[in-house]
Amino acid sequence: MQAKRSSSIRQSLWFGVGLAVMVVLVGAGFLQHRQLGVDQQEAEKVRAVAMAETYAAQAAPLMRIGRRAELEAFVESTKLHSSACLLAILDQHEHALAARGNKALIERFVVLGRGDPKALEPAAWSIAGDPKRKVPPLTLVGVPVFVPDHAERLGFLVYAARLSGRDGFPAAKVARFFLGLTAISIIGVAAGFLWMRSRVLQPLADLAGPMKAPPSRGKEEAPATLAHREDEIGVAARAIAEMRNELTEWRVRASQLERLADTRIAAETKRMARELRQVEKKIATDPLTNLGNRQLLMDRFAEVVETQKRAGQDLSVILIDVDHFKEVNDTLGHKAGDELLVFVGELLQQCLREHDIAVRYGGDEFLLILPSVSLTNAAAVAERTLRLFAQQARVLSVQPKPSMSAGVASLIAHLPSSAEELLEMADHALYEAKKAGKSQVRVAGGVVVAAGPS
Repeated sequence: MQAKRSSSIRQSLWFGVGLAVMVVLVGAGFLQHRQLGVDQQEAEKVRAVAMAETYAAQAAPLMRIGRRAELEAFVESTKLHSSACLLAILDQHEHALAARGNKALIERFVVLGRGDPKALEPAAWSIAGDPKRKVPPLTLVGVPVFVPDHAERLGFLVYAARLSGRDGFPAAKVARFFLGLTAISIIGVAAGFLWMRSRVLQPLADLAGPMKAPPSRGKEEAPATLAHREDEIGVAARAIAEMRNELTEWRVRASQLERLADTRIAAETKRMARELRQVEKKIATDPLTNLGNRQLLMDRFAEVVETQKRAGQDLSVILIDVDHFKEVNDTLGHKAGDELLVFVGELLQQCLREHDIAVRYGGDEFLLILPSVSLTNAAAVAERTLRLFAQQARVLSVQPKPSMSAGVASLIAHLPSSAEELLEMADHALYEAKKAGKSQVRVAGGVVVAAGPS
């Protein structure tokens, strides 16, 4: 009877380990195959988008001039990658101005991109091939063409390229991966089973009997057949007897251990939280200016706005843009432009309180989030910041001198329905400030605060 029970344990162990290894092998092979396919497809899209954006940057000046003949000459003379199937330039109404290659793909782009809320962003689609028409699998890319240094969209550049050949693509890699994993698994299973049989199976059979016996009310001793053993089974048998004898004592000490555990857990939790905050700060920090970045804005802004609303407190935002920043880059170089942005970051940090938030909103745009600050005080902060910046900009050998424009909005003064609407109000005020001549602060609603050099 005992031999039959031991045989059943061994069979169950073999079956369980074999099943687990089989599932791991099949699952790993499938995931490896799928991941390689996904990785290649995404790589193709990234490559096609990069090429399309390069062509779009070259075509933008020609589209701005509006000479169709020059656009057609550009499309025909551009040296395309060997995998390219289409290069086309469309106007804002998605009508082709110049095209080269399979023009039927233009209509495919129009259908795919119509109604897309991300129409102002580069988009890429994987198009399945049509063997009957001898059409290979394609990557189709649409890239908006913008006026340089402006947000005005001139049209689209459409680019299509054949996908790279997949012969032996993931089969060879998956086969090598699968064979290696199989060999390692077989060796591991064999070694593991031998170890389990000698160290676990037989000791379990010896220990099963004593463990099933009900505990006695007096002091217990380890079973005579196991107590003399110096291996793990002997230790386990004696430990079981001791644990039963110490049960009452442990119940008394349980509350003390619980308090100690709570203390240690609290300390460890604080340590982990501190490390997590450090990681989150690094992720949410702009590396050039050391201010917050867009990730920080998305993670924190809506929460801060709702907190201030619930508390009945005001919150103001200041959206700042560096005027004539392009002239600094063009005249003094990008290094000087970066140094100017670094100075802006340092300036904003000096002007803020500890719990205020400064974010690099875009290339040369910055956002200040000021909890519990009224609209009037926020406008004063914006004016002071613009004056300090103007003093520093005097030393730059560039004309016109860079300056700042700012738009200000607040919860209590403007009653936005959401955090996004509050940002839109500040953005509109900034637009009005720049439209009115730059180098000034404008409050949402039309109030102007002059901020020239002091």
